[in-house]
Amino acid sequence: MCREDLNYTCLQFNQCGPLSVLSGTTIANDNTKIRNSSTVGLNSPFGIDIFGTNSDSIIIADLGNNRIVGLWDADTNYKNISVVATEWAPGQPLFFPYDVYVNARNGCDIYVTNYGSPQVVLYSNMQTINPLPSMVAGLGYGGPGLDRLNIPFGVVVDSNKNVIVASMEDNRIMFWPLNALNGTIIVGHISAISGNTAMDLDSPQGIALDEHNSWLYVADSNNHRIQRYNLNDTWPCNGTTVAGGNGPGSRSNQLSSPSYIKISNKTGALYIVDSRNHRIQRWNQGATEGVTIAGDINGNPGSNETMLSYPTGLAINHNETFMYVTDQSNNRVQRFELI
Repeated sequence: MCREDLNYTCLQFNQCGPLSVLSGTTIANDNTKIRNSSTVGLNSPFGIDIFGTNSDSIIIADLGNNRIVGLWDADTNYKNISVVATEWAPGQPLFFPYDVYVNARNGCDIYVTNYGSPQVVLYSNMQTINPLPSMVAGLGYGGPGLDRLNIPFGVVVDSNKNVIVASMEDNRIMFWPLNALNGTIIVGHISAISGNTAMDLDSPQGIALDEHNSWLYVADSNNHRIQRYNLNDTWPCNGTTVAGGNGPGSRSNQLSSPSYIKISNKTGALYIVDSRNHRIQRWNQGATEGVTIAGDINGNPGSNETMLSYPTGLAINHNETFMYVTDQSNNRVQRFELI
């Protein structure tokens, strides 16, 4: 118990000491009925994003079902769930869409990285059923050329609608100006080689943009680290390791195949999907280790309300009161109340 002889104020908790992991609530899974779809439920959900300042709405890359799904309005407990998109071009179905990014500053557009094309596809006005898609990065053919992507994964968009995308198989991060045919390498090499130095990546996945500070964060998956880049530096940039980088493992200073990152707008802390450790790590700025806030601290998979199994994506709502995780192998989306 907290000591009563000292002038301490204990908030929210009845005991002092380390916090336990959060308990999640399932808001969608493989049994969820989805409007305007004959396919029931989620199948290997991957990327996730959120929008709305008063009531959270969520967009999910339902990878195994080759579609984008919307969970509308937290006030209704997400009873309104529908398919948003199924095609990357008219008559061309999505194939393994990995990530989604919602640009609420420009009419709530949705950007999707599609493995099968491979490219970044834009759906303008995402609340329209099957909106007309357009290509904004990549020619639709894989390869190391500057006009192409090779397994596009994480994607973000800046305030000028320029696209930044992780080309996972090319081991690099690309910057695609609005309406451009070719991209520019921010991180990595024209030869697409992998490596583990400050200038290298190995299978980058999720990315996060702190545009105010001109920082780009990359989940350098096969190097088991999070790299930070100053976008004001000369491109290609050298990175600084800000989380992990101590080999794969489940110790508090380690990560194992991180797949996704979000930045706290309040504290600058990183929320990291530590995928092969089946957990979510919160890593404060300047810290040498992270804290497990969801999943098993020792890196074991599970399916109860405190456990995860190969989580892939993460979103945090505007007020930073809730965290949403795509729990891939459990075919569900979990909501955790942040404390």
